[in-house]
Amino acid sequence: MLAPIKKLAKYKNKEGDIMHQSNIYFDYYNNEIDLTADELKYFTEIVNKIKSKLNYDGKILNSNFELFDDKKVKDYAVGICFKNENDYRIFIDNYFIHECYEALTKDYIKTLIENKTIESVICHELAHIKYWNHCKKHKELTEKYIKMIK
Repeated sequence: MLAPIKKLAKYKNKEGDIMHQSNIYFDYYNNEIDLTADELKYFTEIVNKIKSKLNYDGKILNSNFELFDDKKVKDYAVGICFKNENDYRIFIDNYFIHECYEALTKDYIKTLIENKTIESVICHELAHIKYWNHCKKHKELTEKYIKMIK
């Protein structure tokens, strides 16, 4: 049996809408920006590669975490795993996607994202489906997934 996962209903934005896929983020000056076509393609290719290599058919979506009231999500999270009924969903923050894409060409960005990658964050979130807590087994499964997708 799977460990309990955060319920989808907890993640509502200020208007009460449940977390959903979105392509916007806010820049440093709080301007609303859309992910570029290249950034979306980059993210989609990574998601498709992971889903194929790990034989995972659940939803891995992008969203704007800044729209949500939960301070931990808004200020710290770059990925979230949760379920609604038997529907597991993983969301990756749009600003993080933007940063990772920028890091492909700008070395200084790599230090800002603390050497995290979209791949490593998705693998971490996928491991939560089996092990909710950040226990030794969760870490081992995350590392196993990362090796499997290379």
